[in-house]
Amino acid sequence: MIAEIKRRSPSRGALNESLDPRVMAERYTAGGAACLSVLTDEPHFGGSAADLQAARAATSVPVLRKDFTVSALDVVDAFAMGADAVLLIVAALSDDELASFHALAVELGLAALVEVHDEAELRRALRIDPCLIGVNQRDLRTFQVDRERAVRVAGEIPDGVVGVAESGITGGADAARLAAAGYRAVLVGEHLVSTMLIKICGITNEEDALLSVAMGATALGFVFAPSKRQVSVGKVSDIVKRLPPGVLTIGVFRDSDPKTVLRTVREAGLRGAQLHGRESVAQVDEVVAELGWVMKAVVAGSPDAQRCNRYRTDLVLFDSPEPGSGEPYDWALLADVPKDIRCVVSGGLTPDNVALAIETVRPFGVDVSSGVEREPGKKDASKVRRFVQAALAAFDETSSVS
Repeated sequence: MIAEIKRRSPSRGALNESLDPRVMAERYTAGGAACLSVLTDEPHFGGSAADLQAARAATSVPVLRKDFTVSALDVVDAFAMGADAVLLIVAALSDDELASFHALAVELGLAALVEVHDEAELRRALRIDPCLIGVNQRDLRTFQVDRERAVRVAGEIPDGVVGVAESGITGGADAARLAAAGYRAVLVGEHLVSTMLIKICGITNEEDALLSVAMGATALGFVFAPSKRQVSVGKVSDIVKRLPPGVLTIGVFRDSDPKTVLRTVREAGLRGAQLHGRESVAQVDEVVAELGWVMKAVVAGSPDAQRCNRYRTDLVLFDSPEPGSGEPYDWALLADVPKDIRCVVSGGLTPDNVALAIETVRPFGVDVSSGVEREPGKKDASKVRRFVQAALAAFDETSSVS
């Protein structure tokens, strides 16, 4: 998989304007991406050279500069930014330009992903003897995706040329179908940067952790604060070692000093922390400076929630005014959350109401604990499955109309 980092697109508008390319690169690499694609075009995609450089510094896998290459200088710029590869869109170049830019890329030691949209463009591309051919299933004029386009073109890609399918790939079934057609790689962008965070919190045992991930949860929460679901550092460490790469593992703390939070996260092998107390801005900043993922919890509708953008965390979790009650609150309380805040809805969520919460708030993610339990600290497989399925369906629906 070539995993893409982009903030917005012409077809969908804003995707994830506040993303941190360094964090995204780390997550993609941990999840098994073979290559990264970073948008550097600012007018259409909100990208920059700084995004590519931040991603390059955070990963050991190759990085493609995704931009409109229309001059030799653009190829040189990709090299200067630290990219390992450059994009050449056949539809945007003459035959002479295509050959010239490809030769320059080779001279500079850059790979070139030569992108086509149909058989006629493929024939033009093959004249320069490329190593990589990308077939983009999105029409650049209408932005419509034809999910059969890559399959139709696949038969014309010669043996020895790596075929890369682009656009319209939303899951394993799509990837498997394209692999069967002969593609050796897929480039996935919008679906990854806009995929919802689904966090199952209050994990107390390995069985529930593996179950939640298998059902589609993207994050797990382990509670170190006094609670019916409190777990030890040693137990969490054992569980985390058995999880597949790419799962966001979060330790939940309440009013612990920053040094304790950092030490516990590291000893347990977690990737981030959730601060669920009355931590000061300075205390939150101390944790943020050391960890890749930090989530600050605030009470929906409270003065703290209204000023939540003072926290420099990756995510802000909005909990019920009565935390732990299991009762949902009025999601209209989140109507005034600043647009640049990555909002996570928590408090009283269940498989039956999570879709409405997502439709109402359109959050970055959702967080559930008691709503998927059969008893405190013990998850119910059926409830977890229904919760994840309902959340994903609602997210896909809101994304398609945004």
